[in-house]
Amino acid sequence: MSSSKTFSQAEWDTCIKVLQVLSRDPDAALDVMTLKGLVTKLSRDAKKRQRNEAATQDRQLISQTRLWQANAEANHPVLPMATSSVADQASNSVGRLHAPRACYVCKGPFSQVHHHYHMLCPPCAEINEARRSARVDLSGRTALITGGRIKIGWQLALRLLRDGARVIVTTRFPHDAALRFAKEMDCQDWRDRLVIHGLDFRNVTGLENFIRHLLETESALDILINNAAQTIRRSPAFYEHLRETELVPLPAHVPTWVSSGFGQLAAPASETLAAMPQDALPWLPAKMLDADGQQVDLTPTNSWTARAGDVSTAELLEVLLVSQSAPFLLASRLRPLMQRSSFSPRFVVNVSAMEGQFNRPSKTASHPHTNMAKAALNMFTRTSAQDFATDAIWMNSVDTGWVTDENPFPKKTRILSEQHFIPPLDAEDGMARVYDPIIRGTTQPDVPCWGNFFKDYQPYPW
Repeated sequence: MSSSKTFSQAEWDTCIKVLQVLSRDPDAALDVMTLKGLVTKLSRDAKKRQRNEAATQDRQLISQTRLWQANAEANHPVLPMATSSVADQASNSVGRLHAPRACYVCKGPFSQVHHHYHMLCPPCAEINEARRSARVDLSGRTALITGGRIKIGWQLALRLLRDGARVIVTTRFPHDAALRFAKEMDCQDWRDRLVIHGLDFRNVTGLENFIRHLLETESALDILINNAAQTIRRSPAFYEHLRETELVPLPAHVPTWVSSGFGQLAAPASETLAAMPQDALPWLPAKMLDADGQQVDLTPTNSWTARAGDVSTAELLEVLLVSQSAPFLLASRLRPLMQRSSFSPRFVVNVSAMEGQFNRPSKTASHPHTNMAKAALNMFTRTSAQDFATDAIWMNSVDTGWVTDENPFPKKTRILSEQHFIPPLDAEDGMARVYDPIIRGTTQPDVPCWGNFFKDYQPYPW
């Protein structure tokens, strides 16, 4: 608080002179207690200002990293972000923090901030950045990836295609997926190796029909990536712009990638909107999409903050079907197709997460149903990997890392404001983690690599 009192130069000079004397001889003060109180307050206020200034400078520093800026836009599409200069990749560091932070990967303290990662120490940042571009020749192999339309699944599909594989993608919105793939500059290089199937794993009959179709039409399967999962249960209106795309023919320039759907659950637009409470619609601003082309959702609560009593029966069953039952059915029923492969080893990668871990010192009470699904998926890997390995099928679970802040809009906005928090990794980092067991097995087939839970490219306790 500023004071209205204006001191004359003489008064100020006298004050400084007295303080200089007392700094050498505090006992010379006529009122020692009053003096100590005033000096303590001045010192405390000065230190607080210094801490605040240092914290502000640290926030400005990490805001210059490439990943912070990209993830800020992806996680907070409706918030204005203060513009900061983007880090120059020629320089590995954007600067030094006043207060050291803990590395997301190794947990050790760091002060020097990498040009790309704002929450990784320089050594971990260098390793993770290099892993993003890791490649392997998959020519002649066929891969099936579930949930391949956006984010990590999308990145995986593109990497597999660019590394020579024939790729089968499943998604609830095949037309939207086809439009996305068609926009890639190099799509002519791999257009003949992509197939897209419309499939909703909440429809078990549709899933079984899809499995039967693959067994009857495919000669072999070399790679299965169980990536699809339901984390947040969205309202029907959230998907309205996607359903509109599915109801019209694809443009002529889009290759014929889309195969027949298998029991999709996309309802007509009029039905989905009619089923929505009208007070829910304002939380979904019309024609406002995020960086992934998804509807911006301003809903004040969602599945991520739900406790056991908040989870409906329908949501519980959907999560278990999509995140646990579908991977089990695909891997177990398609095993004969993988046995036909002429390549060795073959791969099953179950995309998991740390919320499925028991080996953690703390656990919140939120989203128990998604935790259950990932824990069950991990147990599938832990139990069946040894069995699949007898057929040279290497099964592993992989944590993608923290890529998305799933909290509802008000909470994650508050966290951003108070903590300047943005997730430490992006979809390409998640892709690289999931892809790593395939690279290992393809380049080092004589080194068995199955039955693991991988976190940050390393085996991690179950």
